[in-house]
Amino acid sequence: MNAGLTAFRPREMVSIVESFDILHLDGTVETLAMKDISTSYRQTDLLDGKRFILRVRFRLEKAGDPIEIRSNTLEHLSERKRKQPLNKPTAGSTFKSPPGSKGAGWYIEQAGLKGFQIGDARVSDVHANWIENMGGATAENIQTLMEHIQMTVKAHCGIQLESEVVFVY
Repeated sequence: MNAGLTAFRPREMVSIVESFDILHLDGTVETLAMKDISTSYRQTDLLDGKRFILRVRFRLEKAGDPIEIRSNTLEHLSERKRKQPLNKPTAGSTFKSPPGSKGAGWYIEQAGLKGFQIGDARVSDVHANWIENMGGATAENIQTLMEHIQMTVKAHCGIQLESEVVFVY
């Protein structure tokens, strides 16, 4: 995937990746430079199901003052704790943000789905674009809930949400 941040200074992980060690289905390991990977919003060609990422090497963007870096990190973490259910088991952000100024969570909330639950998979009350495992959620519960969210948001808002979560079978 190509994870990213939307708060503070929006950017994606690929902007600081140098290389990947990947495992092919035949058991061979290969190192690929970032320039060898095609990327787009929340997507890389490594999601082809034929290889798995074992290791990623990041490059330091710039040296900085350790006190300032720590302060910024704590500020980011505080903001995330306020806006995301970090104290619950989740897979993180569930759907990609659709084009426009509103995030997927906004549409899910507008469709009245905060707190909606299938089995032990539940739309978070903290951030509607996060699905929480309330203790015994199965992959089927989560997948069924995701499909329900997509259908409901499409019916209420006319927006087709695209999954950010990838199921590996």
